[in-house]
Amino acid sequence: MTFRVIWLYNALNALAASYLYARRKNQDPDAITRAMARIDTVLQSNPAEVGESRSGRRRVFIENPLTVFFEVHDDEQTVVVTAMRYHTRRPSG
Repeated sequence: MTFRVIWLYNALNALAASYLYARRKNQDPDAITRAMARIDTVLQSNPAEVGESRSGRRRVFIENPLTVFFEVHDDEQTVVVTAMRYHTRRPSG
């Protein structure tokens, strides 16, 4: 069964801002692109088994450097990404 993945506007906005931030800080913005692609792939195939459960339909999934918060709607075969966070690298030393 394949699920449709929908990113809410605020999650997409946070994703875009994170990408620009990573570029500006000389971090690896492509890591964000790779993580998003992996998140979409995993959520399309088996969202109820991904990450950790929260109350109701909500779940959280970490694919470094991103964390996504999402809801699984089995009846509609839809996953809704409601929020996203970017984890910046900490300076070494």
